[in-house]
Amino acid sequence: MRSQEYSALHLRGLPADLVRRLKASAAAQGLTLTDYAMHLLERGVAGGDAEGGSPAGEFHQAVRYYRRHRATLARKYGGQYVAIVGNRVVDADPSLEALSVRVFRTLGNRDVYMPKVGEEPRTVWMRSPRVIRR
Repeated sequence: MRSQEYSALHLRGLPADLVRRLKASAAAQGLTLTDYAMHLLERGVAGGDAEGGSPAGEFHQAVRYYRRHRATLARKYGGQYVAIVGNRVVDADPSLEALSVRVFRTLGNRDVYMPKVGEEPRTVWMRSPRVIRR
C-alpha cells in the first residue's frame, strides 16, 4: 500500500482524552492510528478536507444552503437546531447542547453550521439620537 519512504512520527505530551478520541475515530473509519493521523495531517497541510475543499468554503456552503432552503427546513424542523454540513442536514435537535455533542462525536472536530430554524430574521431600523449643541 505504501510506496513512499516514511519517517517516524512521535507525538508526545498529548492529552490522554485526545489520544482516546483519535483512536476511536481511527477505528470507526477502519484505519490504523498512524494512517488516520497521516490523513488528518495531509488535510491540514492542504488547507482543506481530503476531497480538496476548504473548511471555510464548506461552512459558507452550509450557510448558503440554509438560506436557500429556510422555508422547507422550517416546515420540517421548526424550532429545532439543525446541523448542516455542505449541502445537507446531518442531524437536528431542540437542544443545541445535545445536538453539538452528537454531531462532534460523529463527525469529529470540524466546522458545522448549527442555526435554530425559525422565522426569517427581522431587520429593525432605529434612528440614532441627535445631539444639538448650543
